[in-house]
Amino acid sequence: MGTSKLWPPKGESGILGRGFTRGPVHFVHGSKYDYQIRSDHSPGIYWAHPHHHGSTVVQGGAGAASALLVADPPGFLSEQLQNMPDHILMLQNLPFSLLEKAAALSGDQLFQSTSPQDLWLVNGAERPTLTVKATEWHRLRLVMAGVSSWLYLSFGTCEVALLAKDGIYINDFPRFIQHVSLPPGGRAELAVRCPRVGDVDTEHQVMSSSNPGSGVASYVGNLFSIKSVQPGDLDFFEALTPWKPSNRPQYLQDLTGEMTVPDCSCKSPMGLGNSTRSVDGHLFQGPKAYLHQWPRDAVVQREISGINKHSFHQHTWPFQLQDTPAGNDPYFKAGDWHDTYQNTLDSKARVRFSTVDFHGTEVAPW
Repeated sequence: MGTSKLWPPKGESGILGRGFTRGPVHFVHGSKYDYQIRSDHSPGIYWAHPHHHGSTVVQGGAGAASALLVADPPGFLSEQLQNMPDHILMLQNLPFSLLEKAAALSGDQLFQSTSPQDLWLVNGAERPTLTVKATEWHRLRLVMAGVSSWLYLSFGTCEVALLAKDGIYINDFPRFIQHVSLPPGGRAELAVRCPRVGDVDTEHQVMSSSNPGSGVASYVGNLFSIKSVQPGDLDFFEALTPWKPSNRPQYLQDLTGEMTVPDCSCKSPMGLGNSTRSVDGHLFQGPKAYLHQWPRDAVVQREISGINKHSFHQHTWPFQLQDTPAGNDPYFKAGDWHDTYQNTLDSKARVRFSTVDFHGTEVAPW
């Protein structure tokens, strides 16, 4: 669920924490599970998917994933944002050749596929169309639930302003952008307005294009379209009003600048050794093989490298970019928060996070 996951035992309630996992649960048909969102949880879009080691690709890649929305408290948003039409869009790919290999390696006897090519879906449909009024701003909440590729999205001639990434609002809305970078597990919340061209209803293609820079290639192809239609007589073109959160929880307090001194620092190189899937030269070696240990209630700094070739994802504590990456892409700025990060224009990132609220084992990078 991005940075939010805790499964309670059967028949019990559970506090939904930021990425805290308490063992596998075997769900029983007809059983009831109650979840309580922490009162200080950042509102925004998250997601849920199976996370038993060795089965994530087969299950998540075959579509076993769902969006989870943590609602904004009353009065938290500006009136303009509160009244925007709101759309959750689950972006999923079914990489059949990869799934067949993963099923064979895991001993899965049930998975079957006859498709000669991968399939991309948006809310379960292939290349659907979202119809909007040409004058209206719409809030799009994108969840990249695919497992085999990443997306470098463009929206044609639509205006696009970034509002939040990975369930955490930015501080400088509206930040106008040309592209949205979504690695597997990444989320983006946008304000989008699409014009009519020549007073004719116009369909704008939302597509993933070839990414700039070096590193792993992005998916190339259309995903969905936005059709802008004739507005009503009383509609008008409204400018976006600047807004930022009036408060943030303890785990999202600003950690940038020289006044913050990390309590510990570690390096996290991605893709060293003999495998592009390694972290610090190691593959997963079981639940007791720890890559790092850090104190509780501390500021931790991580120097990540290789993120132009493999995404970095961390549970429990979102991390804050300490430097604006190379490449002049306004989608990424110093001070932004992520729980999933990849950038083909800059292979390195220095990030910080606060180890508050939870302690114990953490399932961290991939």
